[in-house]
Amino acid sequence: MNFSNSSDDLSNLGSSSAWPVDDVLIGVTYCLIAVIDLILYVPIMIVFRDADLSKKDSYIFMFHMGVSDMVQACMHFVGGILTILPVKMSDVPHQFDATCGGLLSTGWLVYLHYNSLLAINRLAHVAIPHRIEEIFSHRTMKIIVFLSYVYGGAWMGAYLSPNIKFIYQKEVYLYYYDGSKQSGVAHTIDAYIGRAQIAVMGICYAAIILLMRAMRKRMQNDSVELKQARRRELKITAQMSILFLLTFTLQMAWTIIPTVITNMTKYVYATLNACWIVINGANPIIYFSLNP
Repeated sequence: MNFSNSSDDLSNLGSSSAWPVDDVLIGVTYCLIAVIDLILYVPIMIVFRDADLSKKDSYIFMFHMGVSDMVQACMHFVGGILTILPVKMSDVPHQFDATCGGLLSTGWLVYLHYNSLLAINRLAHVAIPHRIEEIFSHRTMKIIVFLSYVYGGAWMGAYLSPNIKFIYQKEVYLYYYDGSKQSGVAHTIDAYIGRAQIAVMGICYAAIILLMRAMRKRMQNDSVELKQARRRELKITAQMSILFLLTFTLQMAWTIIPTVITNMTKYVYATLNACWIVINGANPIIYFSLNP
């Protein structure tokens, strides 16, 4: 996640005179949204592990994206508890704080990674459906999933290193990088990777729209079975497109709002962070809305 204020600027937003009720209300809000996310995800993860669906490429991606969402929700819950408790972050074991923050940021980065893979997958299903089994074969999917977790593990390893920390900053109610030079480098890298992945998603979904417009007349002459298959794929594509729009909006909000609002308060950051937690649970809502 990216926003432009430095760590020093963020720490200056905290106030020793802040009413404890603020911490309780915001912490409870974080915890409630995170718990709702997890509850919503339980049935959809069971659906994704269905004997038939679990073999389909798109559902494999969505399952592991769900794992990333659930990891983030759990860590946001921890952040909520830390906000509620009358403790100073200096009294919280640093390794515990860094591990929770690392899991949260890694979950977000892996979520973006799977989201971009799904965008490419959706484009392939529309543009070259006859080659899907070849491109996204069972063996290929195993390799992609393995490499995806290697990617996440590399980020987690970086966050557990002595020099890079993504920790909870209670004065502004969110996890963020600390002020070290190495953390600044990591922040820059993750920001550019995120922007590149969102650009890939945008290009893929724009291409899908153009292709489907061009194929509309031809699709009208398809057989009933083929129309049903296309309808199922269209629902998945619509689901992923909505998730992309939500992700894009959130990323842009984190990037742009701090540059527009020169005097960012901790409540604005808390609102943005709450939106992040809400999006962690958006996938099940969208899925069951499109597949009642």
